[in-house]
Amino acid sequence: RALQSGGPLRFVPAGVFIYFVLSAGWPFSVLMLALVSGWLLVRPSEARRWPVFAAWAMGIGLSAPAWLMLLEYARTTVRGHVPLGHVSYGLQVPVSALPGFVFPAFITSWSLFEGWKPHLSVELAGGLVPIVILLALKRRRGWTSLYAVRWEAGLAALVLLLAIYPGLGTFRWSFRWLPLFFLLLALVAAHALAALRRFATQQQPSLGLWSLAITLPCWLVALALGRDPSATTWHYGLFVCGLSLAWAALDYCAAPTSLPRRWMPVFFVWLTQGFLFAQAPAFLEAQTWDATALDRQSLDPDRRYLSVHTWPDIVAEDNQAVVQPRRGTNAALFPGNFGMYCGLQFLNGYSPLQPAGLTQLFGFEIHGTLDRDSAENLLTRDTAPGGLLDLFGIHGLIVADRFQSMDSELRRNGWQRMATVEGGTVYHRTGATRSVVFTCEKVQWTNDRAAVAADLMERTANAAPRMLLAPAGASRPTARCFAAAQVEAVRESRNAVTAFVSNADAEREALVVVARPWLPGYRARLDGQLLPVETLNLVLPAVRVPPRSSGTLVMEYWPESLTWGLRAATLTGLGVALCIVFSLVRRSAPVAEA
Repeated sequence: RALQSGGPLRFVPAGVFIYFVLSAGWPFSVLMLALVSGWLLVRPSEARRWPVFAAWAMGIGLSAPAWLMLLEYARTTVRGHVPLGHVSYGLQVPVSALPGFVFPAFITSWSLFEGWKPHLSVELAGGLVPIVILLALKRRRGWTSLYAVRWEAGLAALVLLLAIYPGLGTFRWSFRWLPLFFLLLALVAAHALAALRRFATQQQPSLGLWSLAITLPCWLVALALGRDPSATTWHYGLFVCGLSLAWAALDYCAAPTSLPRRWMPVFFVWLTQGFLFAQAPAFLEAQTWDATALDRQSLDPDRRYLSVHTWPDIVAEDNQAVVQPRRGTNAALFPGNFGMYCGLQFLNGYSPLQPAGLTQLFGFEIHGTLDRDSAENLLTRDTAPGGLLDLFGIHGLIVADRFQSMDSELRRNGWQRMATVEGGTVYHRTGATRSVVFTCEKVQWTNDRAAVAADLMERTANAAPRMLLAPAGASRPTARCFAAAQVEAVRESRNAVTAFVSNADAEREALVVVARPWLPGYRARLDGQLLPVETLNLVLPAVRVPPRSSGTLVMEYWPESLTWGLRAATLTGLGVALCIVFSLVRRSAPVAEA
């Protein structure tokens, strides 16, 4: 619309929507938008192309706070270090699954979360009606009628190739290109349907018979392959063939211009999609949980918890289904981000990017689970006083049933059994409360991240060493002593922690640590004086308070990228506002007489 309409402000609506897409932060939607924009630029047109660049400049400028912060954070995550050329075959659309566009109950092998497995092609549902319309037009009028939408058809073919091609880098799971493909396919099919109605007003082809002629062979082939032990393929094929016959009867009885016949393609899509997804729950690969009966009364909102469980503890496989659907079990172990949704404090949870420090130190997987070895090492080595859990302010545990042999070890380390929940047991450390801000007097000081990780993960003692990762210092860990300062937490909010700190030592600095996960962009001020933020044990933000200093210490998450992003967004907003004012003034100015 920006390319077709006139006026100097034609780019503003497009710029607003680009801002929305970029701020949402889903990478594939940004790729889709970039591809469509490039397609508009290379497409032959008499219109000027400057609105595309102006809209992108506006959208990028307004969304700068979001994407600049994402880029800064991604550098410190596991996924942010995936090489650009890394090839991922997970959930790409295999060529053998293309019949699923016309018969999505067709089962073929897909690369799923744990290798290639038989899969119901529900991702491809919705292509039958557009393909029927295109084939009917080809049979009646040839492809010449689609000359006006040749560029849309070419873009659809390109997007389908991208969906078939493996993912690269962090852009894995190529099937995510399919929404754009279906949108383009629908546009081409709508033009084809209009051409059919325009060229064959009295003798339109029966789209219902075309649907039956395509669906019936695919259904018979799917039944012959016998890859579906359930009745889904049989039921879906029977339903679609019956609906196709009803469509054919309507084409025979009703006039071409009648309302039921004109709307039948839409109703056909709705009914077949609804019937398919009513059957689809038997073929889920993504795990789901029923959290309606989740018991939160056994947990203390003032404690920070760690849920120790493995993937099999929260997911059960149904071996009767061909795709082995994931069934979420043991919701009381708080898988994923259930803890956050319930207003509780958990160290682990779902993280698509995975912070590098937490992942490296605890061995968390993407959904917050642990492998068995990491879980056993954690319960054996880090639950004692002075261990990692104590350092991170974790005074509550939910331990899966498979680790109940650790009960005696936990009791020796001061943990008390509080409640039994479905799939696990709740433990509290006796006499302990969570300390948000604390001090460390003896640490190993180094700028060698690999050495810190090795010492923390390969140790055998229960007490975890305090390793301060400083931007400058000795390359090898060296012992350093800090002053014993007084710290009193005053206030804790979502993005900041405020505490009163008093360091009476005349010569030594005090090391103040905040029991929160470190993020790039933390900054600290002591009564307005800016202090550098360092990292303790790869994860905890720490501040060195100067000798003979006291006052209010504010540890706040405010990355530099946010500051620059707000400046860019402000300048962009002012620029757009000036353009609008200039356009209005110019439009209202009287025309000079000749």
